[in-house]
Amino acid sequence: MNTANPLSECLKLIAEIKQADLNQPTEEDQALLKLKELSIIFINLNASERHQVLGDLPDNRCWLLLDLSCGAAEMAINTNDTSWIRVGILAHIIEDFRIDYRENTRRLVLIDYACRVMNIKLKEVVDAVNDAASERAGKGLSDFCSRPPAINDPALFGIKVENRDGKIKFMPL
Repeated sequence: MNTANPLSECLKLIAEIKQADLNQPTEEDQALLKLKELSIIFINLNASERHQVLGDLPDNRCWLLLDLSCGAAEMAINTNDTSWIRVGILAHIIEDFRIDYRENTRRLVLIDYACRVMNIKLKEVVDAVNDAASERAGKGLSDFCSRPPAINDPALFGIKVENRDGKIKFMPL
């Protein structure tokens, strides 16, 4: 990872992620690794640089970050690596709750599910990265963390949790 110019590296990673076809498993895996790298760099940018990164992501590609946040939740469970929870939350921070908060909620439910499986508190992860969030993303994450746990069941959002060859996969009902 070249972090001599972190802003340039973030913009480069955004450009690469924008090209991913998540219907191709190897491309999804590569996009998740790039998202993880992006999240590590993004969290350390100053507010002006983070704003520039947010501006470089066109609205029509925000869906990609939301979908990758689901992949990050799966990776967290499948690898027992809690750092993927942070990656998933940062995907929502970078997407900036631009499309529709309900789409964020639908995917945050999966991150919350992964947290419960791994016995970690989502709010603690959110609090650890919330300084990188815009006001809108910060409010969206805070609102989500305030929801009663009973309404964060993936099935209520039309999603089932499948075990495929020993790996968790989120699938439509």
